[in-house]
Amino acid sequence: VRDADGLHRLDAILAGARSVQPANRQSFEDAALTATAQAIAVAALARTESRGCHHRGDYPETDPAQEHSVTIRAVAGRPALDTATAVC
Repeated sequence: VRDADGLHRLDAILAGARSVQPANRQSFEDAALTATAQAIAVAALARTESRGCHHRGDYPETDPAQEHSVTIRAVAGRPALDTATAVC
């Protein structure tokens, strides 16, 4: 079960991950997993509801207004919510 405090802590930890040029398969997979975790954390923070497998302890109910997908894009090397493509 997620909540804003835990997601912010996770985002801070992931923000501290050093950027490396992958030199082998393992370092490439590490970089890909870190980027994926960052994107999930950003998307989870943006969704202030519980829906499907996304359970927020601080927002336990489903919000019909958030029944849409979100797009995450890289901005300055970090995942960020793309508000221009939000569909409500």
